[in-house]
Amino acid sequence: LQSGRPGVNGLSGRTAFITGATGAIAEACALQLARDGARLALMARRADGLAETAARIRAHVPDAQVHTFIGDGTEYQAVAAAVR
Repeated sequence: LQSGRPGVNGLSGRTAFITGATGAIAEACALQLARDGARLALMARRADGLAETAARIRAHVPDAQVHTFIGDGTEYQAVAAAVR
């Protein structure tokens, strides 16, 4: 994931599901995945932080497809509901 150009690394049309998305490492990973063309499904417990994370990603990658889900990524029910 070095290029920073959409789709160059074969992620165009693929979806990355990231839990704990408001954390710095998760956000950095999400940003790089968006730059490489992946659709993002972001999950975090805090709605305000999740909205801010999504907004920052969209500011850097305007055409990014970012979907957000409020929930705890350690809870099976929350993850199952998000991926349906």
